[in-house]
Amino acid sequence: MLKRKAIASIKNWVNTKNKKCLVVQGARQTGKTYIIERFAEDNYEELLEINFKQMVSAVDIFSGDLTVDNMVMAMRFRFPEKKILPGKTLIFLDEIQECQEAITSLKFWAIDNRYDVIVSGSLLGIDYKRASSYPVGYVDYLRMYGIDFEEFLWGMGISEDMIGNLCGYLESKTVIPEAIHSQMMNYYRQYIAIGGMPEAVQKHPCILFPAADQSNASRPRSHRRHCPAQARRRVPPDTLPACGTGQLPPYRSTPDSCPAANLLDKGRRTT
Repeated sequence: MLKRKAIASIKNWVNTKNKKCLVVQGARQTGKTYIIERFAEDNYEELLEINFKQMVSAVDIFSGDLTVDNMVMAMRFRFPEKKILPGKTLIFLDEIQECQEAITSLKFWAIDNRYDVIVSGSLLGIDYKRASSYPVGYVDYLRMYGIDFEEFLWGMGISEDMIGNLCGYLESKTVIPEAIHSQMMNYYRQYIAIGGMPEAVQKHPCILFPAADQSNASRPRSHRRHCPAQARRRVPPDTLPACGTGQLPPYRSTPDSCPAANLLDKGRRTT
C-alpha cells in the first residue's frame, strides 16, 4: 500500500471523542477512495461502501425518515451480508454529491455518534447550489492532494528517519554530502517527471510495493482522455463561462467555489 499522510489524519479522526462525520475532499484520481478502503481493511471488521454513481438505486436508503436506526435498517435489508455494528463497521458513502438526502443525513449520523461515517466526492466545492445543504458544524473535513515529494520518497524506500537526517542538515545549515545530494536530486527529477497522481507513482518500476498492492491500485479508465469534457458537463452550466471570451460571474455562494471556478476558467483559456 502506498503510504500517505492522509492515513494519519484519518486515524486522528477515529480517535477523536464525539467525532463528527468525515468529509474527504479532493480532485479526482488523488486516491481518496483507495485510501479509505485500505484504511477500513486495516482498522475495521467490515466496510459498508455505497457508491452513488455505481448504485443509483441506493438513494432509496435515504428516501424515508433520516433517523439513524431507519437508515441502518434499510442498509441491512439492502446488504444482508453486512452486520453494520457500531465501532466495527465503517460506513463509506462515495460520490455523495449524487444524493442530496445522504448529505443531509450527515447531521443525524453525527448527533447519534454510534457509527463511523466517512464520505467522499468530487466537485463538492464547485456545485455551489448544493453547498448550502451541508450540515455545517456536524462534519470534519480532510482535503487530499496528489502525492508530495516526501510521500514519493517513502515509496522509493527512504525511511522517515533518513528524511529526518536530511532535514537535520538543512536545519543546521550544514553542507549535504555529495553522495546524498546527488541521489536526492535524482529522486526529485523522477518525482517531477512522474507527477503526484497515485496511479502513476505506483506504476513506477522503482516503487517498493508488493504485487498484490499493484493489482489493487486504481485501474486506468478507458475514458480518461475525455475526463475534462465530462467534468465540465458535471459542473452547473451557470458556473462556466460561455464559449469564446465570456468571463466567470464574480460572485459565489461558498468560499471554495470561486477559486475552483477560476481554475476552470484558466484551464479553458489555456487549452
